Amino acid sequence: LSNNLQDKKLQAELAKVQASTIGTKPVVSVHRDALASEVFKVMSDKNLSGIAVVDSMGGFLCSTQASDLKLYLVNENLNILRKPIRQFLAQVRQQELVDLLPNVSVKPTDALAHVISKLAVVRMHRVFVADPKTGLRPTAVISISDLLKHIFGMEPSQATRSAPSMRVDGSPSLKPRKEKSAVKPMKPLV
Repeated sequence: LSNNLQDKKLQAELAKVQASTIGTKPVVSVHRDALASEVFKVMSDKNLSGIAVVDSMGGFLCSTQASDLKLYLVNENLNILRKPIRQFLAQVRQQELVDLLPNVSVKPTDALAHVISKLAVVRMHRVFVADPKTGLRPTAVISISDLLKHIFGMEPSQATRSAPSMRVDGSPSLKPRKEKSAVKPMKPLV
């Protein structure tokens, strides 16, 4: 999708759409001091593949996703699951806390072209919408699926049929996601 941003017509259409108009709301988040085991339980209970990690003021710090649990499974040290999520992420990603992850968020006013470019650069499946005016509180999460639904005019039921949801452990989930999407499809460009 990011390779097609050179297309002037697509670029013009994507420049008209702000990040705040699509995505899943409300955002499920956890405090940075929540234990990793609790965070993954929330993800499992809510059938989510990713979740926002916030500071004491509710500001977006980073996110964790199912792939972090896969990194944990390589070492399977139960003690690490008893650590706060930020320490867990630093350890499984083998990074310092300060370098944990770039704050992968966009402003509500950012154009969809910027959202797509950011996803491509950081090689992630989702980006959080966080408003600097509210202390970077995450207000929505935009996934690649949300972008495809919006750009190509797919109904959520069509997208669900073509891509089964996945559980935290990576196995397919037979029950549909319970997320509510605020997707308003554009006129299909193709």
